Amino acid sequence: MNIVEPILFHARRQPEAPALCAQGIDVVSYGRLAAQMNTIAHRAVSFGLKRGSVVALSFDEPLLNAVTILGLTQAGIIPVSVAGYPPPPGLKIDAVISTGRYPFAPEAQHLTFDQSWMQLSHSQVEISPRGAAASDEVCRIVLTSGTTGNSKAVALTHGATLARTARFEFVFGNRLPTLSRLYMNMGLAASLGYQFLIYILQRGGTVFFYGNNVENTLRSFEIFRIQAMLATPATLAQLLTRCDQHPSIDIHLDTILSGGSLLPRTLSERVRPRLCSHLITCLGTTETGQIATAAAHRIAHIEGAAGFLTPGARIEIVDDADRPVPAGVEGTVRVATEVGVDSYIDDPVESARVFRDGWFYPGDIGSLTLDNLLVISGRRSDLLNAGGGKMAAEKLENILLSFAGVREAAVFMKTSALGVEEVWATIVCGEKIDDEALRAHCRTRMPAVFVPAHIVAVDALPINAAGKVDRPRVRDMFGGRA
Repeated sequence: MNIVEPILFHARRQPEAPALCAQGIDVVSYGRLAAQMNTIAHRAVSFGLKRGSVVALSFDEPLLNAVTILGLTQAGIIPVSVAGYPPPPGLKIDAVISTGRYPFAPEAQHLTFDQSWMQLSHSQVEISPRGAAASDEVCRIVLTSGTTGNSKAVALTHGATLARTARFEFVFGNRLPTLSRLYMNMGLAASLGYQFLIYILQRGGTVFFYGNNVENTLRSFEIFRIQAMLATPATLAQLLTRCDQHPSIDIHLDTILSGGSLLPRTLSERVRPRLCSHLITCLGTTETGQIATAAAHRIAHIEGAAGFLTPGARIEIVDDADRPVPAGVEGTVRVATEVGVDSYIDDPVESARVFRDGWFYPGDIGSLTLDNLLVISGRRSDLLNAGGGKMAAEKLENILLSFAGVREAAVFMKTSALGVEEVWATIVCGEKIDDEALRAHCRTRMPAVFVPAHIVAVDALPINAAGKVDRPRVRDMFGGRA
């Protein structure tokens, strides 16, 4: 089945029901969504794009991005959200559709998305492919940083996407399947964000995006009685900051799903009384889908706990010789799932390195308990090396976050004028923080060599298209090495 077939079914069955909403910008009903999808499909075909063409999307507005993704999919055109970033060198891009200047992929056809793309077409574009023929055809390309920090391209078929969203019915517990109004606090460039867009719309629900300003966005939770939210820890922390700036606006959700990276305990403790007591943390990868999940409060006392192994997923912890180690012993994490991919597009070298013998090696260091709780110690690519010692960046950041007043944190290495590698910390805080008090807090919790030599307060940390802290941009802000 083509992933848009259920969405168009709801457009016929409940054309007046809201499908997409960005408060202060637009509310799109299912009937109007179907018409806009057809118009975009028709417009893309008129420019010579066809079934199997790969199109990069660089949009500022998530609602338009969502409609364009669905419209291209209707015509069998394969969208990949690049959000202003360059595509991987090996990925062949046939066209770029953007709302602004996109300086990359010069060999591709560049198309500017303007109002002409939304002028209704009376010519119907057939769903292609459709029915059983769609299962093995690619419907979406998702970019991931992989294990090296360099962008890699993962192809998802209609069948794989449907199989991944079908797992949502049980991996997140029994409450999510009853919820139909979800706030998307994660970029559609992220695999999980895209899958939840499909999951909610295929069930006839409504997906909400950031509106025309902060206040309207926060008020939309009460106005539309939004039930659930999908977020990353980074976007969740930013939402909390916005809530603190508007204390008169109450937000009460039934369920919050936090994915993309580990949920710090301090963030969980701030979120549950302010936004939602039913906070679920989940861990997955673009390559494998969701592999671990748990109610956040049940595992918060275990540092690095990611969640319990989900049905249909296998995890092993191995040593440097790829030999499985006993429960509780730290090593390299490798994963296999029923809905995983086995290679990157046009990157045989990296594919051979991380996809081996039916396993995917995500680059995580961790351990597995006897009751299948996955505990992550860090990522090999994010290990800080100072004074001959090594420490995971996430551990240092979690220690910073445990200090009163620190809301967000990112760390990186920077070479001093004397040529010495030093740890720098970038923090977001509600009030001015005493740097020496923060360092004293760190000294009791980490080796002295990792106590930040410099602490810089900023208004906000840069967030990438997947909703994670953009470490390269943090590094570039201060000329350091993230």
